[in-house]
Amino acid sequence: MAVFNLDQHAFVGTAGTLPVPETDEVTRRLAMLLEGECELGPKAAAEKFAFSRARYFQLRQQFQQSGADGLLPQKRGPKRNYRRTDEIVRQVIRHRFLDADASAEVIAQKLVQTGATISIRSVQRIIHDYGQMTMTLLAQAVLHQFRKNLGPPHATWDAVHLADGVFRALEGDIRVHEDTILVTYYNAPHADQLQRHYQGLPNHLESEGIDPRIPWLYGFKLDFRFR
Repeated sequence: MAVFNLDQHAFVGTAGTLPVPETDEVTRRLAMLLEGECELGPKAAAEKFAFSRARYFQLRQQFQQSGADGLLPQKRGPKRNYRRTDEIVRQVIRHRFLDADASAEVIAQKLVQTGATISIRSVQRIIHDYGQMTMTLLAQAVLHQFRKNLGPPHATWDAVHLADGVFRALEGDIRVHEDTILVTYYNAPHADQLQRHYQGLPNHLESEGIDPRIPWLYGFKLDFRFR
């Protein structure tokens, strides 16, 4: 059987030698296991290759489980604990609020530069969770205001009742005019009340000091028509 010569960094046998690149740590570890299991024994093989006995048996177990992949050197470096602390969540939401187009990669990079420990995936999850929470709260607020604008008896209807009694029968179309998305409803129930509150919505919002552009609609305004 060929043995591994540490000075030549090669397998040496009766018929010749087989050099191994000095950077090939996997082959070196495999050579130790071959000699440890088939020739020298674990203790002597570990000493020859400058490994501890504990490390020898650890590598043997990894090889038995994963083959040569189990002998690959593990990348060393500081272990990071990517924790979603309350402060991290606030900072992610703050960056997202200041720049709705900022990607998770950009936000993560900015936070890391300030000394925070956060992964891109964690930022993506925070944005996703915040988006769901925001849309839920927004839907609740819109329904509350919608019921209030319609007045009795709709003011006491729940979402299911509103869907069956008002929204299910709606027909209409959508088109874009310059910077505004126009939604036109035909034969909408209580059209006079809806028209008073929702037709010309961008102007109503601006008169109250509210920017009518909607970030998740790419900055378009939203207006309604009732026919």
